Amino acid sequence: MAQRGPLDADTARHLMKASGSEDFHQVKDVIVTGGENVASQEVEGALRGHPDVLDLAVVGRPHPQWGETVVAVVVLRPESSPSTSCVPRSRRRPRKVGRMAVEQGQARRGPGRPRQEHVTGAVLDAVVALVAEHGMGALTMDAVAARAGVSKPAVYRRWPTKQDLVIAAAESRIGPLTVPDMGDFRAELRAVLTARMEAYRRPGVDRLLAGVIGASAEEGAVREAFHAYTQRVTSETRHVLERGIARGDVRADADLAAATTLIASSLVFRMVAEQRMPDEALVESVAELIGRAVSV
Repeated sequence: MAQRGPLDADTARHLMKASGSEDFHQVKDVIVTGGENVASQEVEGALRGHPDVLDLAVVGRPHPQWGETVVAVVVLRPESSPSTSCVPRSRRRPRKVGRMAVEQGQARRGPGRPRQEHVTGAVLDAVVALVAEHGMGALTMDAVAARAGVSKPAVYRRWPTKQDLVIAAAESRIGPLTVPDMGDFRAELRAVLTARMEAYRRPGVDRLLAGVIGASAEEGAVREAFHAYTQRVTSETRHVLERGIARGDVRADADLAAATTLIASSLVFRMVAEQRMPDEALVESVAELIGRAVSV
């Protein structure tokens, strides 16, 4: 829908009624359509790039199939020439853009998933960069959104809390591993430790992990979320130990929980507490010590 002149709530309501869309929701940050949250600011950002658009408001209109559709009420510049690129497709069926249904031709988006992956990657990269440059104290949702070049609702709908965001950023750098069966426990253990060492040596990861550990002890932290993350990132270590038992080169009575903790914590303690980067020599030492302790 397009109009010329000031845009306010009464004007928007009038335009909606004129197009046969009397039932609409108020302007809000997030509109739920087709089971997906759509940030109004993202739609506005796409539309504001059109040279004929002076002002606009994005609203949610109820839809029997999608729950809501995303509708933009646009103010055209006085000198503009109306065209189908920014004027209403009045009485036409809404066009599906990604998983958004909009009635404005300018809000073009490609398939939803690549855009989602781009936003996710940009946000997690922004978290790591901010922590690396300024520490955890600089990590706010506003700062992350600005650094990533996305809207704050786009951050919140993926990670409702700062804790969720920090854990996701950590897992983007230190996530689950897969080590193939090499036929030898110590060789597989070295593969696990080497992969972790290489990940820990990436820029910003040391401060990020220190922040994750500190955040887990803060008041109000959901301990289960941090516990679940550590379980995920140590799962392959446990698997390597269990495979060694099944193969016969790890003792059946070995304390797998304790061994997993020792393997995982050795490199992290070197990096976070001792403030020294783990290296190949530490990897060899840990592999040798653990191997002696649990091998047959």
